[in-house]
Amino acid sequence: MTLTKFVGLLAGGIAITGIAQAENNDALAQIAELRAEIASLQSQNSDNWLTEARASEIRGIVTDVLADADTRSSFQGSNATSGYDNGFFISSADGNFRLNIGFLGQFAWSYANDADDDSESGFSIPNANMMLSGHVVDPSWSYTFEIATANNLQSAAIIASNALGTSYGEQYNTDGTNLREVTFTKDFGNGFSAGLGNSRVPFLRSSLLGDSNQLGVGYSEVDQVFSEGYGLGATVGYHADKFNVAGMLYNNAANGDEGPNGFDQTDSPDVAVRAEFLAAGDWAQFDKNVSFRGESFGMLIGAAYSSDNQPAGSVDDAVNSWTVDVTAMFGGFSAGFVWVETDNNTDSDINAYEVFGDFMLSENMDIYVSWDDFSDDLDDQITTNELNGLSVGTNWYFNGTATRWTNEVTTPVESNDVWDWGFMSQVQISF
Repeated sequence: MTLTKFVGLLAGGIAITGIAQAENNDALAQIAELRAEIASLQSQNSDNWLTEARASEIRGIVTDVLADADTRSSFQGSNATSGYDNGFFISSADGNFRLNIGFLGQFAWSYANDADDDSESGFSIPNANMMLSGHVVDPSWSYTFEIATANNLQSAAIIASNALGTSYGEQYNTDGTNLREVTFTKDFGNGFSAGLGNSRVPFLRSSLLGDSNQLGVGYSEVDQVFSEGYGLGATVGYHADKFNVAGMLYNNAANGDEGPNGFDQTDSPDVAVRAEFLAAGDWAQFDKNVSFRGESFGMLIGAAYSSDNQPAGSVDDAVNSWTVDVTAMFGGFSAGFVWVETDNNTDSDINAYEVFGDFMLSENMDIYVSWDDFSDDLDDQITTNELNGLSVGTNWYFNGTATRWTNEVTTPVESNDVWDWGFMSQVQISF
């Protein structure tokens, strides 16, 4: 081999080797670049996955918070824990515990003119009551609580224009408060119930309507004379579509016992039973005495009996009373009649009746008339005032019977030495 050929072959091999090495270096560079891209893509995918997971978690938290806020701010519904549903309430999420909060406030101005043409006037707060009610454990265990703080804040004019000037068989503490009602009731189902506590005695229907649902500024004179007021004891009840029966075994503050915060004992408790028949309409119509326009026809018939045992040491036997009443609603007009009689162990029984009517002048205003008539025997026993009386008044309703403005004129049929006529203007707010 010549030197020229050897040199040529050596040069060609070196060139080929250089070319192969260059190509290998390019491949390695490409591999490194691909690895870098793969690493970058993996990092980006990991970040996106974390971002989506966080976003999903945040959306879940926001959804839960909004759902809880909706539940807490909702005023109605089975999941509500607080709000307003015909009154303010607080309830557990499952509905087994509930507290309803109510209030009644009445502010009045009254004027009375006596037989000598002398007059008195003044402001007063006939009622300022706080009411609590609800149930515990489950809706079948219910309770009520009511405290009053005002009846002793009456002006002289109210007492003068009131035939009796009493506080409805209630007794107040020295600080002006009165624990009116405390009850615990168990609903056994199928309309049967039983309870314990201090509550209105089931005798006169107007007494059971309560302070806020009277037709006028307050209770009628018939109710004030014959009502059993409040009693402390045990109750039983039965309620059906057309019938309602209530019974009570109790001590009574209105008939000589000490009061709801500590009764004197009698030889035996008093007894009262009231039965009602719903001839037409629905029960809710008769939570009041007014019939608003658009309401359907309704009629309620009631009867009751009570036996009041006199306090220990009294020479009198039990005083027995009975009553019947009829109330009718005509959708814009209502009328009612009440008869009550008492055997007080004298030579003659005492009795009285009340007739009332109410007519809606517009959607929000009515005019009413009430006539109370007492037997002569009772007039002779209560010599301070002439009981037979006529009341005429108007109501301006802002929210049903709960919020209204009432103006009433009351006068006895015959003038007497105490008063000639009286006027009272009253604003009521309740929920």
